[in-house]
Amino acid sequence: MTQLPFQIRYFDGQSTQSQRAQLWLKSDFWEIVLDNDDDKYFSEGTPEKPTMIRWPLSEIHRGESKGGIVTFRFGHFPYQSMECREPDFHQAVLNNYPTQNLIDQLGQSVLGSLMKAALAFVAITLGVIALAYFLIVPLLAASLVRVMPQQVEIDLGKQLSESILKESEIDTARSVLLQNFANKVDFESNYPLSFTVVHSDELNAFAIPGGQIVVYDGLLNKIETPEALAGMLAHEAAHVKKRHSLQSIAQQLSRYMFLSLILGDMNALVAVLAENANLFASMSYSRALEQEADQAALASLQKNHLDQMGLVRLFEILQTVDKAAPKDGTQFFRSHPLTEERLAVARAAAATQPLPQQNEALNAAFRVLQQVNK
Repeated sequence: MTQLPFQIRYFDGQSTQSQRAQLWLKSDFWEIVLDNDDDKYFSEGTPEKPTMIRWPLSEIHRGESKGGIVTFRFGHFPYQSMECREPDFHQAVLNNYPTQNLIDQLGQSVLGSLMKAALAFVAITLGVIALAYFLIVPLLAASLVRVMPQQVEIDLGKQLSESILKESEIDTARSVLLQNFANKVDFESNYPLSFTVVHSDELNAFAIPGGQIVVYDGLLNKIETPEALAGMLAHEAAHVKKRHSLQSIAQQLSRYMFLSLILGDMNALVAVLAENANLFASMSYSRALEQEADQAALASLQKNHLDQMGLVRLFEILQTVDKAAPKDGTQFFRSHPLTEERLAVARAAAATQPLPQQNEALNAAFRVLQQVNK
């Protein structure tokens, strides 16, 4: 085993910051000794600075060597990782672990051929790649979002929720009551839907990827019937189920998301989305996506035998408030543009709906929610 330590940068997987450290190559594990003098890595008030981290070989992912930097990841998402720039490190890994297949070994002749081929390829295609990057990447990013594994999206959404809500004043009591109300409606969602009430005069609600739905109490206080509330929640649940939020933000942050998804760097993706968390609260959907969410909300009301006029009443209430307060208006309509066509479609559906039923359990849950109103 190599006895001398290598100088590395260590990433804990919880933030984008790194710390200086020394890496010792052992027979069955790697030992990382953190540099406790690297104070910028630690936030104020950290009770105890960690000094040593051990990586068993069995959990170290296959490394990559690019541009003189050797990178390894460890464990499960969110991954710990390290970077080493020392020129001898790549060969030391090969020498110390000849049967572990931890990193590729490139012979000089093969490397020379690959270098020549790469240079020729870059010279010929550089212009095409640049053009594709600006024109095609937004479409590819949206396509990758659609095939993202659901559990990855759910894990991503949990981290985003923490970032988005950390500066918000959450109404815990009403969040519990709203969750209880929502649990009595079948949204036909394969996501674990979670509902949070936030204190704000703003009339708004929005969906975070993975199943988190945030409702401002300024909007909640304006809703007068359980059917209207069920319709609004069903609309937002449709945005979650159909991944509208991810698709829309992929268009706005396409290049960051595309590169993160291609490289499999979920930590970088979380960091980018967290830095732009305000986009979720003010996101504007296309007309097609809004119509799709409306149809899903109407279908949800129908499935639950609730009056589809609830969605119409919601639109009418918010439209009245929006017109009465042109300066402030409703963020809900700025991020979910209401058209006469959408309102007419909702009215037409409600007019032909079979006789709805009264859901006493839902009505009771709504009355309890109203009792703590304001």
